[in-house]
Amino acid sequence: MTLSQILEIENASNCRINLLKEGMFWRVYQKSAYLFIKQIKDLKAIKRFYKVVNREVVYAGFPDTIFHQLKALVESKGFKLEKSDEKYYIVSGIDGDNGFEQWFQSLAVFQKINSATEKSIIQKIKTYPVHNKTPLETVQFVAELQIQLTTGNQSISCNIISYSKNTCAICVQICSIKAKSIGLYSCAKYTISGTGARSSNILSCQTNSCSI
Repeated sequence: MTLSQILEIENASNCRINLLKEGMFWRVYQKSAYLFIKQIKDLKAIKRFYKVVNREVVYAGFPDTIFHQLKALVESKGFKLEKSDEKYYIVSGIDGDNGFEQWFQSLAVFQKINSATEKSIIQKIKTYPVHNKTPLETVQFVAELQIQLTTGNQSISCNIISYSKNTCAICVQICSIKAKSIGLYSCAKYTISGTGARSSNILSCQTNSCSI
């Protein structure tokens, strides 16, 4: 079944979940993914842009090896699992839910890591002198790799100008999260203190500069 056909099915579906087998995995797309995650079992939702349909699509999945476990779970919740063919099952009896669009918009678009970035990260890990670094320096190093994996950007710099009581690495993490949460590629010279600092186990961390 092509992606276009899958989207047509999803557009016509309302209170049901379409389970599709692809290789060794079962997948749920769009509204089916939302309903499966909300009403049956939490799965990792992946939102990607597909050129073939010129739009963003979300899906989730699980391996065929646990299909019978999921089948039992579906039935234990009072839903009905109907077989359309060997690669297509329908879960019916699902409660109606209008939260798909809001949920869909809240998902970040998955960015595939290019081979150059992947090689760069592997090389950094191979050459990192862990025996000569402090635990804080190592945590900061891992934090920077996380940012690189998220952004795909090979040029990363996170610096803490002022900190106290081992808060440097935590501040780097907060800086990267803040940058992503407001949809920017840079955040600079903001102060983390007061209630926000205490809630993050930070006593003080001032004048942070972070570019990703």
